Amino acid sequence: MEFLLRHYEKIILSLTLLLLLGGIFLVMVMFGETRDKLAEEWRLAQNQASGGGLVELLDPSKFTAEANLTDSRKILAINAQSREDRKGSLLEPNRYIKCSKPDCMYLIPLSSDVCPFCATTQPELGKDAGEGDDSDNDGMPDLFEQRYAFLNPYNPADATQDYDNDGFLNIEEYRAGTALDDPDSFPPLGNLLRFVRIFRRPLPITLRSVDEGRSDDKTKWDVSVSVWDNTRRRNVTRTIRIGDKANDFELLDIFREGTGAAAVYQVDVCPADQKDDVYRLSQGKTELNKATTVQMVYLASRQREHARTILQRFSMFRNVGDEFPLAKRKSTGPLVEYYRLKAADEAAKTVVIEQLDQAKGNPVAEITLSPINPAADFISAGAAGNIMGGGDPMREGPGEGFMP
Repeated sequence: MEFLLRHYEKIILSLTLLLLLGGIFLVMVMFGETRDKLAEEWRLAQNQASGGGLVELLDPSKFTAEANLTDSRKILAINAQSREDRKGSLLEPNRYIKCSKPDCMYLIPLSSDVCPFCATTQPELGKDAGEGDDSDNDGMPDLFEQRYAFLNPYNPADATQDYDNDGFLNIEEYRAGTALDDPDSFPPLGNLLRFVRIFRRPLPITLRSVDEGRSDDKTKWDVSVSVWDNTRRRNVTRTIRIGDKANDFELLDIFREGTGAAAVYQVDVCPADQKDDVYRLSQGKTELNKATTVQMVYLASRQREHARTILQRFSMFRNVGDEFPLAKRKSTGPLVEYYRLKAADEAAKTVVIEQLDQAKGNPVAEITLSPINPAADFISAGAAGNIMGGGDPMREGPGEGFMP
């Protein structure tokens, strides 16, 4: 006990030194481990950056003929033809087929129309001929695209090009069965119409008030109506009586419900030239025209830089039952086709037109219009692709009475 009391300071100092040495040792051990870990991570990072590391051995069973024949994956055309490639390119093998004549044993190119050996006409490769695959999924089969040097079965962009510059895209002409390389061969012009909106116009006449003038004779009552004045370009007030006309509308009759200050009035009016087309107007309420109106756009050009001009200059408004012409120039002269707006459903968003055999003639075909879609209806200059020239890329108005 006396030893501890005499030397307790030395004992405490010794323990403190031991703890200090132990702490220094632990720090050195941890520093070494951290240095080794950082060195290993640095080595791995260098290997990954330089592409080092072990390469997995290839499985030779994946490259057998049987494995290739049973592989369901689709082959991608990495070596697709460029725009300058033509039929017979080394990158695109030609396709051959036996002549359709039974006793002719020669192989001829699949795109041949006539056998060069026996002069037999070969079956036409049309859109209903079961042409097989469509590698680029553009709507035109490979065999059809291989018939034209400007089409590429591995390039889906060529479907939305207009090679003959006639206003119709290649895919539209393929579906219609017209020639893609002839500016004088194209579908009916009604296929270039798109509808913008379907609506009913408000009547240009509104009932304001009725003044009986202390008379029970309705023919002597003064009716105040608001009508549109084309000269002043604003609504004006007119006072009329039964039998009078205002803005081409004739006042037919007046109806009253209640008496005194509680009286409510209604009137019957009709267009001056259509006595059977009667509208009943209520005070202060705007009535809608019975006829359905459609705003349509004629795609006189498919170039995106012309889109603003087309949407403004080639827009028209027609009522159901109206007839209108569409015009286009051909190499042989101007072409005019006549159409009638057959039906329009605002709720279902559907518009149907009829092509007529002549002005005020009989219908020969029906066309269901699509809504305007600038992204799909117009193509940019960079996407125009091959263009043979000719055609009528920017046409004049479709004829007299076209503009609204």
